Amino acid sequence: MRKNLSSILKIEKRSTKISFPAYPFTFEQDTQALARKIDELTPLIEAFSDYTRSATYIRLHSKLLHAIGRADRVKASSNDDKKQHIDLLLKLQNLMSDLNKRAKAVGKANSSGTILDLSMVNLSDGSSSEVSDGDDADVAQCPTGNVAVKSVPVCRWDLKFSGEPFRKNCYRCGYPNVTVTNCPRCQGNARRRN
Repeated sequence: MRKNLSSILKIEKRSTKISFPAYPFTFEQDTQALARKIDELTPLIEAFSDYTRSATYIRLHSKLLHAIGRADRVKASSNDDKKQHIDLLLKLQNLMSDLNKRAKAVGKANSSGTILDLSMVNLSDGSSSEVSDGDDADVAQCPTGNVAVKSVPVCRWDLKFSGEPFRKNCYRCGYPNVTVTNCPRCQGNARRRN
């Protein structure tokens, strides 16, 4: 792989024009392959009933993306070919939207039970006590409590300093078990806390 890439990069440095290989398939071969792929994926998508992060969804999604990419590369020459090309793209897009709808429906069914269970618990932040049943029901709503942590300014820590200058590294004094709380120059609450 590395040798192939380095040789391609050398060719690219030597010449400004890179010629890509000709597309090997004709319009008929592409449409037949895409029709077979659509026939293969349609029953799999109709039987799909899983969530979006499942291996089945990822496999079907990648197959659909591959088929859509191949359909985009198809070169239609006549008007009939263009109509057939558009029809194939529409079928693939419909399959993609159907797959996404089925995965979303399973996700809503799984999350709606969680939302109902959480709504039965009487925890709220006091701002509202209702759960909306609108269009945004697929968004999970979790109750949160009002927990506010207020910081205390350093001037209110009740610490005192005697004014004697510290030596270099006095707070440790070269020993890992000696801390500021054991330092004789500090007085107040700092000496009592661990």
